Amino acid sequence: MTSAETFEPDRDSGTDTGDRRPRSGVVPFLLLLQLLAAAMVVVTVVIVVTRDDPGSGGTGAPTIHEYTVPPGTGLALDLGNNVDFFPRTLQVRVGDQLVIHNEDNRAHTVGPYFVERDATMRQTFTAPGTLEGLCTIHPSGAVTIVVTA
Repeated sequence: MTSAETFEPDRDSGTDTGDRRPRSGVVPFLLLLQLLAAAMVVVTVVIVVTRDDPGSGGTGAPTIHEYTVPPGTGLALDLGNNVDFFPRTLQVRVGDQLVIHNEDNRAHTVGPYFVERDATMRQTFTAPGTLEGLCTIHPSGAVTIVVTA
């Protein structure tokens, strides 16, 4: 036995049962990975460049809806964590642009759009309509993008 090995008492009785098996390092490692993945999701900043308010005399310039899929998102989803950083329904206008930076180690689907790992997807909306589909970065597993004139 090395000094690095630790032993746990029997969890049911709170007493040492004499079982001298080393505690597995796998469970703490997976817990650490889960906590790290959850922290990365929480720390992710969603940047949305907002449209000028037409009522205030602004230009009404198109909006860029920009989202970053952080590293570890796929793992967080696999572990059952909530990765709620992309809306279930996204409201955009013709001329607006959706930009998704995928920094995860796996590809993701956002409605009709497929974003490879370590890639950026850009979509400028050119016509009104509703786009619906699978979303691997939203807890509901689905997304609706409503494009208005």
